Amino acid sequence: MTSVRYPLSLLLPLCFIALLVPPMPFGISLPGSLTSFALLFSNSASWPGLLVMMLVPLVLVARAFALPPRQIALLFGILVALLLLDLGIKTLLKAMVSEPRPYVLWLQQHANVAGMDRFYQRPDTARLTLLMAAQINLAIPDPLLQHWAYGVNYAFPSGHLLVAITLSLFFGLIWPSNTPGRILLILWLLAVALSRLLLGMHWGIDLLGSALLAGIPAWLAACWVKKHLLQEAAE
Repeated sequence: MTSVRYPLSLLLPLCFIALLVPPMPFGISLPGSLTSFALLFSNSASWPGLLVMMLVPLVLVARAFALPPRQIALLFGILVALLLLDLGIKTLLKAMVSEPRPYVLWLQQHANVAGMDRFYQRPDTARLTLLMAAQINLAIPDPLLQHWAYGVNYAFPSGHLLVAITLSLFFGLIWPSNTPGRILLILWLLAVALSRLLLGMHWGIDLLGSALLAGIPAWLAACWVKKHLLQEAAE
């Protein structure tokens, strides 16, 4: 795949998921196995799963190109810089856009808990209290409630998708084209995206916006790495 074909093969199926799969804060009605699947892949794009998804591709790329320690350190530094940029984008835009999460709107309609209609007007600790009250009323499974409690902030953009796009695009573009690694990265990204919808954490537009926000810097960084760092290693 070229530097154009790979991003398209990654982004086109993501668009289908974002546009065709409705957000389901209705996760309490999902089969337990599907909820477990969603939690597994969602958590793989946040700490500590994120560490594994960073280091495994990094080691494989370093071995594929026989990179010396100095270049491995530089590659790692570029990756950390991209993820810190993702964190800054997420923090800034969540405060600016203030888009409610799907599960919050669902709870406001169904939980019948006093104060739920003012969920985002309350501090984080009070939001957690409202979630606990909603669990009593709606019998929300503990794993799902704990995941919601981790994300009582706003929806746009998706931090998980920012991370997943950054890792999938960055490593996918610099990975040797004759390895199955690119396919695995695409499948992982799509699983993360689907999990965010199934858990009621994001809307489809959140996923697409996050892909654009993270995709441009990751693509530019990967192009620089291929042109300078990897070419230097090959000489």
